[in-house]
Amino acid sequence: MKSIIHLLQLTPKFYSKKHFDFYVSWCGHYGGTPHRMQILLCNQRVYEWFCNEYRKQELLFLEQVNPKLGVKQIREMYAEMTNKVLERYPAPFVKGLQKLKLQSNHN
Repeated sequence: MKSIIHLLQLTPKFYSKKHFDFYVSWCGHYGGTPHRMQILLCNQRVYEWFCNEYRKQELLFLEQVNPKLGVKQIREMYAEMTNKVLERYPAPFVKGLQKLKLQSNHN
């Protein structure tokens, strides 16, 4: 089985950047305010949950993709499948995060 990086024809560094950018977008989507977005971004449990959900979509992609398609079609399919993570929100443990206060490094 070909790797995602190989199928998408991306470098590992660019793939990692895209993954992190998508996480930031997800946090912005559900954060609503800069404060809540920052709380989501900085929480290890939220990041691990996100990575797990993202990986589930990547595994489905690998099961369904036809490697004989062109790169453009493969990338479109990958985006369509991974964008489904935007529909998911770990409400039970994120609700508790809303009460957290971020410490400022500015005096």
